[in-house]
Amino acid sequence: MIQNTTGGSINMTGSSVTDTNSQGVLINNISGGAVLDNVTITGSTNEGIHVTGGSANAVVTFRNTAQAATIIDSATDASIFVEDYLGVYQMQDINILNRNGTGILVENLTGNIAVVGNTTITNGVSAATDHGIDINNTSGNISFGGSLGITGSNGEGISFNNGGNTGTFSVSGTTTISGTANEAFIVLNDSPLIRMGTTNLSNNSLTNSVLLLDNAGNGVTTRTVSFGNTTATGTVGTTVPVVNILNSNAAISFSSLNVNANSAAYTAIVDPLVNPAVGVYVHDNPGNVNFGVLNITATNNLALIANNNTGTISSNGGVISVTDAAAIDIEDSNISMNLTAVNASNTSGPPLTPGGAAGDAEFYLNSAGIRLVRTPGLFGITGDGNSLEAGGTILDAQHGVWMEDIGRVNIDGLEIQIPLTSGIEWHQTTVADGPEVNLTRVRVEDSLGTGIRVVNGRTFTLTESELLDNGNALDEHSLDYLVNIEVDDTNNDIFSVILQDNTITDDSADAIRIESGGLLDDSLMSLVMERNTVTNSSSDTSNLSVIWEGPLSMFINDSNNFVGTGATNNVGIEVDATSTDLSDLMTLTVTNNNSFTFAGTVSRGIEVSTEGPSNILIANNNAQGFIMGGTGSYGLRFLDLAANSNVQIDSNLINMTGLNARAIFFDLVNASSSSVIIDNNQIGLFDGNLFIDTAVGFNAMTNGPLTLGTGVNNIVNITSVGNNNSFLLFNPGGGTFDGQISLNGFLLP
Repeated sequence: MIQNTTGGSINMTGSSVTDTNSQGVLINNISGGAVLDNVTITGSTNEGIHVTGGSANAVVTFRNTAQAATIIDSATDASIFVEDYLGVYQMQDINILNRNGTGILVENLTGNIAVVGNTTITNGVSAATDHGIDINNTSGNISFGGSLGITGSNGEGISFNNGGNTGTFSVSGTTTISGTANEAFIVLNDSPLIRMGTTNLSNNSLTNSVLLLDNAGNGVTTRTVSFGNTTATGTVGTTVPVVNILNSNAAISFSSLNVNANSAAYTAIVDPLVNPAVGVYVHDNPGNVNFGVLNITATNNLALIANNNTGTISSNGGVISVTDAAAIDIEDSNISMNLTAVNASNTSGPPLTPGGAAGDAEFYLNSAGIRLVRTPGLFGITGDGNSLEAGGTILDAQHGVWMEDIGRVNIDGLEIQIPLTSGIEWHQTTVADGPEVNLTRVRVEDSLGTGIRVVNGRTFTLTESELLDNGNALDEHSLDYLVNIEVDDTNNDIFSVILQDNTITDDSADAIRIESGGLLDDSLMSLVMERNTVTNSSSDTSNLSVIWEGPLSMFINDSNNFVGTGATNNVGIEVDATSTDLSDLMTLTVTNNNSFTFAGTVSRGIEVSTEGPSNILIANNNAQGFIMGGTGSYGLRFLDLAANSNVQIDSNLINMTGLNARAIFFDLVNASSSSVIIDNNQIGLFDGNLFIDTAVGFNAMTNGPLTLGTGVNNIVNITSVGNNNSFLLFNPGGGTFDGQISLNGFLLP
């Protein structure tokens, strides 16, 4: 015992202190220094080492000059107890064995504790009921310069539990905590500043989280809790989150977080939701939570769920893999998350519905592999930036990805196989600036419903992706884009869809459907398609169907391939511009080596109807061009052109190999302020029976004459079988014309 010194130093350098079955070491109320070397305490009836009281000038030092560590074995009470201490307490390596109380207990520290070397705290054959390290009412600084190991406890591993702490706690080396009956690491209603290095955590509990941060900061926004590379492993069959972060003002961060969760199987939620058996649960946090690189491996239950976070949840990489459950569900939370890949399978929840309010019943339903609802900010899956599947696989989910009122989502390399309702859905209840979804190298295959559905999404981009054989009904499209809310500023705001370098196959419905709903009539739709291949194998379907009320701008350029293999009535591009407003211009540009290949009867390469003004340019599609093999087919068909329509058809290859075909045909034209230019095209007709084949034809016209031009020659090649001569270069129908077009050198009409 060293007690009541008023100055000077007690120096036991080079000594050895061995105490067996006695009262241990007590250092009480000193104002000077004390140095003890080579301390071994076994079976103390009180604390192993007890440092209490004293002044801010006190310096207590335990060193190891002749042994590897200070040893405290089988202490009855706390192995090390520091209380009401203002000075400096420093130790080299510590080895605490067979403890019966707290390993290290700190109460009311305003000074500093520093452990220079490594610290080991282990239990004996009967686990202690107290914590490995317990810190309370401390405003001072505690630091471990080496590694820290805690094995076994019927309490907590490291505990900041309602402790009233405002000081700092740091570990520079690796912290390993295992075998605790309660949390391995806990901050509950407490506000220490924590800095951990590499941290490995596990416990032996089915009902306590491995890492619990609840009200960290205790209302103080300047507090921080930081971990280095951290691994948290849950007990097999656990019924609570492995990592649970909630109600915290403190800024919480990890260099990386790796979670292993083999939890209890998902069961239907009971409201209110309390501590479900997921990998990571983040909820009701005003402070920011940064996971760094986030890796979660989970079985039977979700990996990451988050809701009601006004702070920002962030990550900068990592892989989330779940077997037999969904992967991610985030609702009503600010996010800035990038992940490398996400895997999930066999979700058990029902189909989701859009439009739920905060706190709705669809959170944690285990329905979508990834669910994001009311998530301002960014969510991204990066993949490897090169290949499909590098961003993960979602298999047999009700929905692959479900998004509602998001900020921005970028997904690269994600594969979604056999979703039960839809591959990807994005719903917006407002159309303010900002929200966008960008999908790159995504594959959705064999969906039992729609492949991708977008409702009121302002900006949608799909590139280098595959939508393969999704849907079973006529209203289940590979890509279904619907808008029914007007933009706020119709002069400057638009809806935008960009499709580039995709492969889309559909065996049941229109492959791509873009449509406006009844509440919209003035918003501009902008569609860009480049280098896509779209194939329909069922009859009565279109590769691209656009039905739009309002201004419409479509640029379909650079080697898109439109293919129909159905028996009848396939269409490559089908446009129905339904606005009658003279300010709602429809622009259709189809240029630069697009190809249209259709085998079925009564198929059409392009079919257009308008009720308002239009500018249509179909040009330079001459590498393969239009190959229409079915009887009664059309290369280009204009069902109904309203007044103020301007059509230019220039330098295309249109090869009609079926009988009774029409290469370019106008069913009805309102000639008022309209014009048609047909120049420099190569047209092939097959004259194989007595039915008439037509190169250029008109059926009916109002308000003629129609302006024609410019007289540049079009070449029409006739393949005849039987010398039927049943073809027409030009059929004027009931129209009148101002100007002529040239067909095989003939100016007509």
